[in-house]
This record gives sequence, structure tokens and C-alpha cells, in this order.
Amino acid sequence: MTPEIGSLRALKNGDSQYVGSSSGVYFINTVRRAFATTPDAESEERQHASENGQQLLNDPSPEDCIVGGDEQGGRSMGLEAGTPGEAGITQTNDQRQPATTSPSFDLSNLPDYPIARQLVLTYFRIWHPLVPFLHGPECLSQLDALYRDTSTAPLSRLVTFKCIFNIARLESDNIPDLSSISIHSASDLLPTLGLLALRCDIPSIQALLAAQVYFISTMSLRHASSVGGLISRSIFQTGMHRCPFRYWHLSPEDRDMRKRIFWSFYVLDRFLSQSLGHPNGIQDSDIDVCAPGHRDLHEPVTQSALSPSSAAAADNLILHLPANHPDRRLASPRLRAQSRDPSPEEEDVDPGRNPSETSSGPSRRTAAILQHRRETQSVLENHVRYSQLMGRLLEIFHKSIPDRRVDDQTVLFLKADVSAWGNSLTQPRLNSKTNQENPELTPEPTVFPFVLHHYCVLLLNRPTLSLDPSSAEFRAGLQVCIGAASSIIETVGKYSDLGGPLFWPGYMTAVWMSGLIFALATRLRSYSPAKAISYVFLFIIPI
Repeated sequence: MTPEIGSLRALKNGDSQYVGSSSGVYFINTVRRAFATTPDAESEERQHASENGQQLLNDPSPEDCIVGGDEQGGRSMGLEAGTPGEAGITQTNDQRQPATTSPSFDLSNLPDYPIARQLVLTYFRIWHPLVPFLHGPECLSQLDALYRDTSTAPLSRLVTFKCIFNIARLESDNIPDLSSISIHSASDLLPTLGLLALRCDIPSIQALLAAQVYFISTMSLRHASSVGGLISRSIFQTGMHRCPFRYWHLSPEDRDMRKRIFWSFYVLDRFLSQSLGHPNGIQDSDIDVCAPGHRDLHEPVTQSALSPSSAAAADNLILHLPANHPDRRLASPRLRAQSRDPSPEEEDVDPGRNPSETSSGPSRRTAAILQHRRETQSVLENHVRYSQLMGRLLEIFHKSIPDRRVDDQTVLFLKADVSAWGNSLTQPRLNSKTNQENPELTPEPTVFPFVLHHYCVLLLNRPTLSLDPSSAEFRAGLQVCIGAASSIIETVGKYSDLGGPLFWPGYMTAVWMSGLIFALATRLRSYSPAKAISYVFLFIIPI
């Protein structure tokens, strides 16, 4: 059983805030204890802080470091689980401002159309590969319609564009004036999202996802988690957790969009669950949507097969099983012989190949761009794979304490799958000039999966760092974490030097956790302080 536990804080106004162990809150305190010079140093430090109110306000607790101080109901002391405490007198903007209840937006002063279009393109260039729940051409046509007539635009479209503009604005060097559509606080969005959650249609779910991405991009993780709860109910009610290829009446376009929406929700859910230490919002056992990047294992079940009077009624369940399921393989020859047209993901065709280039071959620049686009299309595949592994990690190490069953075989299987995924990844091209020469391209697609993999390795071994430092498990886990931390810091540092956008909050979290690994290792004299300092000055400080 791993010793990591979460932290529950009781605030003066009656609120309580819980941060689970997977967030790293316990590990942060482990590092703090390692730097205590005497057994009573930590208690003396807290006593001194309580005597100096200004120092208390300026010294964030581990919980504040994880979820952000702006989301707290006032600064409060970091307390152990189950310990009551009092909050400070500081209030957030959301607490001082009354929440708006009007579902309408003031669109009388939209930004100029060229600025709006550029913001939309920026969003799709940077964020879309990670969470492709929108359709680019359709989004641009809706933008044109919005600027022709704002009075007829549906609420879901207004919310979507408001969030897209504000997300893309974060990536702009020259921040444009968004006038009336700027988001000043969560109260600008949350009341409207409740109305959208009552609808079971794709545009409403897309708007909810856009709002969730906005909150994640601004590190408002608690608000993002609350929106995720609304999305999960909508996902279940619309049946998006079931593979759309099973349903014959859905068009190919609808099937593709439903898959993209679901997996976007899935990866965001896993990110928030790990970051906040919350349980998984959806269990893998409740999902049968085929993962991106692989051929679809389901096929449409016709209406005749669903009829109770049909002669094939006994085969209904078999028809809904994926092609690789043992019961499906044992089915009758008639069922095995059924076939359908392959989906785009199944076709073994190079999507970037130009027939006119087969004879003479593409130029080096063109080949680099085509390779970049192919790898960009695989970003979601790797994002989903990481999220699946992260979900398993949370189930093994961070369940409720009575239900933790950390046996060696289960952990070894997880480590093997993490290593297998890492071995399939492409090494990040940190000396490539493709993006610098073609700024319209998406960010270097090999960096994101590479950092995710090493962060997964770090999180997989971090629970051992709360064991006895003299134990073999601690020493082995620490060395693995040092290797992962070195790869993370070096990769993110070099990527930043090339001008790569560090838009995903997970980059910052991975670097920060890696820094804590270095701090602990040097304190315990298990790593060279000079080398750790060199990493800080070479890669972290320039970021």
C-alpha cells in the first residue's frame, strides 16, 4: 500500500476543499519535511508564519500551488487531512462580483473580423490537435455567419466563439482588445453553461468543452472540473460513450465527430482527475468507443437485426461486439463474413501523399511538412493512450485507502505498457526548422507525447518516494524519477528556446514536479547539486 494521502482543508466560510494524493500534494510535503533541519522545524515554521500575516499570504500552501490561489476562498494554511482551519480574509474576484444570471451576451462590440478570424486560426493551430472536438471549416463558416447577423446566432455558438477568442488571446504576443466578449471571471460563463447542459445536442456539448478548455488554459482547474461534471452527464445522455459505428442511422460525419468529442472529453477528464486528485470521471469499463489511430472494430447494426421478430435476433449482442472480441470470433460464418467499407482510419493510405509527387518525389521542405501533418494527426492518439495509462495509475495507487490493492504483478503490467508506449514514440525534433520556416504549422507534434510519457514514468514511480529513504523501493524509484525529470526539463527547455508554445498546463506541472524531484534528490545526496543547478539555469530559468 502506498502511503500517499490527500489533503482536506476547512475554510472559515464553511467551505471545504479536497486535493487528492495523485495531485502531488503529499509529495510536496514530503519534500518540505526533507528540508527540515530538525524534527520540529516544520512546526516552528508554521508558528512563525502564523505570527506574521503578511508572510502567510505570500507563502502559498501546497494546495495553492496545485489548484491556484485565485480559486481559493481566501488564503489559508495548508492543513493535514481532516484538520479544521481558518481562511484568510482575501476574497477572489468571483466572490466579490455577483454572478450574472442572464444567458445572453453583449455582442454589440465584436472585435474586427480579421482579428476574430486570426484568433480562430490560432486556436485551431495550437489547441485543436490535442482536443479536436470542433470542425475547422464549419467553425469558420459559422464565424462568417456570426458577423453577418449576431441576432440569430444560437447560444451554443456564442459560448464557443467567446471561449475560442479568449483561449487564443493567451497565445498572442500583442493581446488584442476583445471588447465585450472578454471573460473577466468564471461568473461570465458558469450560469450559461448550466442552460447548455440541459440540451442533448452536439453544439451544446462542443460549447461546454470549449468552456472547459478555457478554464484549463487559465489554470482554473476547479471550475474546469465542475464543467466536466456537466459534460459527463451530456455524454451519457447522448450515448457518446458508445461506439458510433454500431449505429447504422448515423452518417460517417456524425460518427467521426462523436468520436472526436468523446475522446476530447476523456483526455480532459483524466488530466483534471490527476491534477486535482479526484476519481476518474468515467470508467474505462463503461466505454466501447474505438480509440483513435486504429481501425474501428465495430460495424453498423441494421434495423432489421434490432427487431425482436427478426430471425437474427439471437445475434444482436454478437453484432454489437468489436471484431477482436473472443465471442465475435466464435460467431457463425455468416456473421464473420459480414463486411463494410473501411473508415478513413483503417485505410492504409498516406493522407499527405500527392500522386503527382510519386515519380520524382517531393521536395525536402514538402516532405517535412507532410511528415509534420501526419504526426500532428497522431497527437490525439498518443494523448488518449497517455490518458488510458493515467486512469489505470489512478486506480492502482490513488483509490480510497481501504481499497488500495497495489500488487507487484499489476504494477509490472502497467510499467510494461508505459514502456511499450514510450518505445513507440518518435524522439522530439528539437533542432528542426520546419516550424520556424512555416509558422502556420501546428506546434512540433513530437514534443507533447514525449513529455507526457516521461511525466507518466515520474508519476508511476513517485509513490515510492514517500517510503523509507533507506528502502530499496525508494532508492530505485528516486533514480527512475531523476531520469524522467531530466528528460522533461531538458526537452521543455530546448523546445521553449526554439519558440515552441508552452500552452498546455501540463508542461508547467511536469517541470515543477521535476524540480521537486531534483530538490529531494540533492537534499538526500542522491544527485549532484551542481548538475541539478545546471539544469535549473540552462532550462528552467529561461522558460
